[in-house]
Amino acid sequence: PGQVSRSFEPAHADHMYTCYLRTDEPDGLLSMAKLRSGGSSLHEQAVEHEASGRYGAALTCYHAALTSAASSPPAGDEGEGGGGGVQAAARGVSPAPAAEPRLALQLGLCRSLRSLGLHVAMRDSARTSLREARTEAQRSQLRACELQAVWRLGQWADVRDLLSSHAFLASPVAPSGGSEEWGEAACSSLGYEAPLAAAIADLHA
Repeated sequence: PGQVSRSFEPAHADHMYTCYLRTDEPDGLLSMAKLRSGGSSLHEQAVEHEASGRYGAALTCYHAALTSAASSPPAGDEGEGGGGGVQAAARGVSPAPAAEPRLALQLGLCRSLRSLGLHVAMRDSARTSLREARTEAQRSQLRACELQAVWRLGQWADVRDLLSSHAFLASPVAPSGGSEEWGEAACSSLGYEAPLAAAIADLHA
């Protein structure tokens, strides 16, 4: 009597977890992950590893999630469903929702590669994903990842080509559209990456 319960109902914890996926608050995201009653999908595990700085583990989960998505039967939206869900269940984790966008996994993979300093792999991953992109919003985010990789590699001709061919990359505002989940605004740092890449490329002209 007189005590107020501070526990979360499972549905509330899931809702709060979804909200924190759309913020850059790793402490809140990881706290909500502990309060959830169900298992995490491969994508969610990757996000949680990324939020806590375990980029190698995040990379492994993103690779596994993309492999599951690739082996799944086609659905209305690209994602981890069908066969991928069976494979995830066999590994003891909950499958990602059927509508899980493949773009979110591709961007997460690029972010993890960037954090690990694997810039050649990041560039190649972004370019491969570009061939699968269906909309200009998706292509914009993947090109931004490619830009972040090539300037770190000192490939100035590619930097200048990207900046001249795609005017949005020279703007300090990240392109709109696409996924808005964890860190997914064009690999989350286009606002300073594009002007920085342009300035360094000018120095190497």
